[in-house]
Amino acid sequence: MTVRDAYATDTGMYAAGADRPDSAAPPGPATIRLSADADADVLLRIAVQLNYLNTVPSRLWLERRADLIEVVVRFDACTQQTASLVCRKLAQLTSVLEVSMDPGPGAGAPNCS
Repeated sequence: MTVRDAYATDTGMYAAGADRPDSAAPPGPATIRLSADADADVLLRIAVQLNYLNTVPSRLWLERRADLIEVVVRFDACTQQTASLVCRKLAQLTSVLEVSMDPGPGAGAPNCS
């Protein structure tokens, strides 16, 4: 038995999408909202985490209020599982105080922090 024979069924399973629980759910809209300390590099650190969505946001809004910033980022087509992962990654940044995600229609809005 070769290595190729041993993993033949596994690759068939992966090709069918059985390893991805979000494969049945099509990409949809998601909005990520966060507030953070107004550090000089906070926008860069936020952008690095948003890059994991691998899609261009349709809207990005940033406003500074005293020593805090408010950021709202809207994506038209991303899976809810991936958006939730990015939301949790954003919550781990030291300067980020609060993160929430508004998923598409029909779902609740979880708080990611």
